[in-house]
Amino acid sequence: MKTILIAAMASAGLLAGCATDAGMVDRNLISGTNAGLFDTDRDGLFERAEYDAFRTNNFGTWDANRDNRIDRNEFTTGWRNVGWDDDASAFGAFDDDADGFLGMNEFFGDDEFGVWDESRDGVLDGDEWF
Repeated sequence: MKTILIAAMASAGLLAGCATDAGMVDRNLISGTNAGLFDTDRDGLFERAEYDAFRTNNFGTWDANRDNRIDRNEFTTGWRNVGWDDDASAFGAFDDDADGFLGMNEFFGDDEFGVWDESRDGVLDGDEWF
């Protein structure tokens, strides 16, 4: 499975964190002051609807021209705004169909939530988050 990107939006920034494995999510991204980025109703659970809203909003932030796809320039801008330097191999890792653009499911895989939701109840609890 390709690298899973977990992104946290700051008001002017684009991305605040990532995970490299389906089972590894940075605890700081979903707890404390960042909890509202994922658990928007602050009930201690990350529900499928919250994930879907998050991925849509985050994708839209990187998709600067709003054409529902992220081109290499948009990706490079987003990647560098995060503070990461080398985007050369990263773009290719996301561009599954090698068409030079990232669609929503390439940027955030639709199956990612299901990978984490081991109980298959549509909700990620603390055990599934970490």
